[in-house]
Amino acid sequence: MHPGRLQQKGIHIMSYDISVVVLTYNPKIEELKLTLRSILLQEGVSIEIITADDGSSQSPADDIKSFLSASGLTDYKLVMNPENQGTVKNVLSGVNAASGRFIKLISPGDYLYGKDVLKKMYDHAISSDSQFVFGDVIFFDSNREGINPVPHYSYPQFTDVFDKGADISRLKTNYILANDVVNGAATLVDRDLMAKYLNMIAGKVIFCEDMIYRLMINDGIRPTYLPSDILLYGYGTGVSSSSSKKW
Repeated sequence: MHPGRLQQKGIHIMSYDISVVVLTYNPKIEELKLTLRSILLQEGVSIEIITADDGSSQSPADDIKSFLSASGLTDYKLVMNPENQGTVKNVLSGVNAASGRFIKLISPGDYLYGKDVLKKMYDHAISSDSQFVFGDVIFFDSNREGINPVPHYSYPQFTDVFDKGADISRLKTNYILANDVVNGAATLVDRDLMAKYLNMIAGKVIFCEDMIYRLMINDGIRPTYLPSDILLYGYGTGVSSSSSKKW
């Protein structure tokens, strides 16, 4: 474990490089275990795992405890919200419990791509002095057995607007108006920055926590692009990519 920083207001102690917040709601346990395994394989950075559950009808807490205990991991926390409150408040509950300098969000059925993904993201954030780093994702069909890649355009399509010194107004136009956005599953964000913007939308936005990135960019905070595959992203289920008429 690496020593962290101490935030004087609120006395928030940063004890890890990264808090990986696993967001669950009625998860498929085998997918959840595979997602957790992809986190446990990470090397080169100090991490904690926080599971934030959004009021699942059957709590996954016992399965998570059993799996992580068997792996020998003790640096984890369970945030089991008693009622379904939507993704924004669920994410915020996990971030509030976090002791890492940066937050990596992930959901069951998505998997970190390689053992050094979090180290790459962390090193890139430190070397570029960035509070917000994102990379590329590989889409696969989550409705089929195994990993079957799905052809998909890059996300975002134009990355040069994120270059240091690029016109911030063009970034705002692309991101906010043209909807050429970052995939929220492939981000690493400063813990305090994420908490600040989540608190701005909690109670106003229910399901789209990614909206905080639009607000950050509107305020002139420029994300930093890491040209590397970060995540295997399950496409076809969930709020973000299902074909459900409800969503």
